[in-house]
Amino acid sequence: YVEGNKESYLGIDISKYQGYIDFNEVKKDGVDFVIIKLGSRGYSTGQLTLDDYFQDNIKRATDAGLEVGVSFSSQAITVDEAKEEAAFVLQYLQDYDISYPVIFEMEHIVNDTARIDVLTKEDKTQITKAFIDDIETAGYNVMFSGDKAWLFADINYAALSAYDVRLEQSEDLPDYPYRFYMWQYTQKGTVDGVSGEVPLNICFIDYTIK
Repeated sequence: YVEGNKESYLGIDISKYQGYIDFNEVKKDGVDFVIIKLGSRGYSTGQLTLDDYFQDNIKRATDAGLEVGVSFSSQAITVDEAKEEAAFVLQYLQDYDISYPVIFEMEHIVNDTARIDVLTKEDKTQITKAFIDDIETAGYNVMFSGDKAWLFADINYAALSAYDVRLEQSEDLPDYPYRFYMWQYTQKGTVDGVSGEVPLNICFIDYTIK
């Protein structure tokens, strides 16, 4: 392929759970971009926390010449909380240049009760929209992420169809019928420079020029 004219781009998702990463090795292994966990809201406490490795990861990934995006795991239960989460993300991004999106995730907590369990589909749609709008207004690319069940059942897709989507589906071929720009196709990838398993993404557009 011709550099700058690729059809798709390979990326990984990382957080403190991957431990120390050798980003030069990651890049050598053909990875184009890294989605770095910025932080999350506690699913029971509601506390906003920065991922322990965020600042180290974003600095070293950037130094290695990788494109960078970030993710945030929401447990907002009001539009005001969603806006608070967006402000938290923007506060920590101001020292860095990122080209890939800020990714909003509303994680389903398994085997425990979470703050967002009480929300209706309309609530989740409004919360997702509030976060995305604030990030977009600040000049960043932004997308929301979910598995097929979440994208179909938990939000009103029609109200969010103008926004970019990342599909999380660990299968050989995605079968989500709507447009998506990024596909997280496995949670169990392996890449040089990362010990253990790491989620892998394919991105179908070049966010560096979007």
